[in-house]
Amino acid sequence: MAGLCNPFCLIARAAIIACMRNINKFQSKFTPRCSVSRPPIDIITIGLLAVTLLIAGCGTSTPDTPDAAPGDTSAVTASDTGDGETIKVTVVIQGKDSKQEFTRTDIHAGSTVEDVMRSIDEVPVTITGSGVTAFISEIDGVSTTSTEGWKYKIDGEHAEKGIGSTKLDAPATISWVFGSYEGE
Repeated sequence: MAGLCNPFCLIARAAIIACMRNINKFQSKFTPRCSVSRPPIDIITIGLLAVTLLIAGCGTSTPDTPDAAPGDTSAVTASDTGDGETIKVTVVIQGKDSKQEFTRTDIHAGSTVEDVMRSIDEVPVTITGSGVTAFISEIDGVSTTSTEGWKYKIDGEHAEKGIGSTKLDAPATISWVFGSYEGE
């Protein structure tokens, strides 16, 4: 019943009830004069608006968090992580023909892999979504496909969560490799 607290949901439900009452009044008022009764356009419009609000407002809600732009490190602040302790994070990107390595010493403890990857500006990194839906779709011009893409390990161990959910609390090495999803 989480939707009951949402103001859009309450407004939509009230509008639907009001529309239904008005349609019934309209039909009963004009039914004797004509064989086909149609509600006025304003009732239909209000009804459609109410249904739209109901659909949009009665789902689960997610907290409002600002999306960081690629290369924007402002989302990783000391106030977000508590004490402001910084850690050293090394990012290794193993492409098809080359290996690149970048080290960040200004990453705040508690930052996510997504935060770190958004701070990389030496190579273009495309991240779709944010938070739990964040996904690396391209690094340095190499794009993910339906059968292969970018996979990562932290300190040599396969990650168990997505980049927006994996937090770094200690110095770490994030290794990226492009390859097939099969055999995982």
